[in-house]
Amino acid sequence: LTPWLPAESIAVMGDAAALVWIEDFRGVPKIRGNLTTYGTQLAVPYLGTIYDVEGRVDIEPGAFYMDQWRIRDDLGSEALFNGTVLHDEFQQWDLDFGVDATKQKLRLMDIPPTEDAYFFGEAMCTGDINISGYGRKLSIDASLNASDGTQFSLPLDGTSDVSYADFVRFTGGAEASETRPKPASTFSDISLNLGID
Repeated sequence: LTPWLPAESIAVMGDAAALVWIEDFRGVPKIRGNLTTYGTQLAVPYLGTIYDVEGRVDIEPGAFYMDQWRIRDDLGSEALFNGTVLHDEFQQWDLDFGVDATKQKLRLMDIPPTEDAYFFGEAMCTGDINISGYGRKLSIDASLNASDGTQFSLPLDGTSDVSYADFVRFTGGAEASETRPKPASTFSDISLNLGID
């Protein structure tokens, strides 16, 4: 699947067994069936994480459905994963993934510090996460409770470019931002909406 997904959104690696039917060999093939993972990993490059995943994909023309998958981080913590991937003839991808990590703390971010990092750190959390995207846009919405071992850094002094912080908006407190700045078009098409306690 990885070659067909939007670049740098997610990557799927490993083995699977499938039973599929392919129709319409003259045009874009229409595929139906199912696929079960074996030793499969899911990488989220934006967050620096890789997970072992176990589950079944139901395949319909224009869609892949994943229901109640088990997802395991590199520390052995587990969560449940649901996902829908829609496409128009293997183009115009529409992703919608949800992670229920309410029972065990899960490693959700592991980004080492670098000179050009907009943010870095490690996040060990419980909560709910939704990852959705269409085309080059990717949105990550999360309502999380940080656990021991969480360290997040957002260096605001790492560059001399004033536009660097245009995409950051602080909410709450006495000096909350009143306006929402427009993101610089050269940064990316990623929206990250975190609610962390």
